[in-house]
Amino acid sequence: MLENAYRSSTRLIAGRTPDRILQNLRMLPSTMFGLLQAPLLFRRPFRLIRHYVGRTTPTDRLLETRQGLRIHLSGDQDDVVTVFLNFSRCDYGEVRPGSVVVDVGGHLGAFTLFAI
Repeated sequence: MLENAYRSSTRLIAGRTPDRILQNLRMLPSTMFGLLQAPLLFRRPFRLIRHYVGRTTPTDRLLETRQGLRIHLSGDQDDVVTVFLNFSRCDYGEVRPGSVVVDVGGHLGAFTLFAI
């Protein structure tokens, strides 16, 4: 509750608080790598990037990979961020063929889709 009060009283930049932006500066190299990977991985990559930066959801709530995987979003502002982190930045690491993956508490299942 205190965090919500802080967030509502703080000016947001691209949907993020200034302290969150500073915390994420250390992730800048992997984010830049992810932005470069997006055109290789997604159909309509600039749409993905726009929604990632703005922390918004496409009106059709759909992202599609170049391999034809269609990812249906719930509409939560973090959905696109989660997909970007899993597919473009590979934040959860690499999944080798033949691996067994258990995605517990899978939010919208982006990591499970990535692992497939």
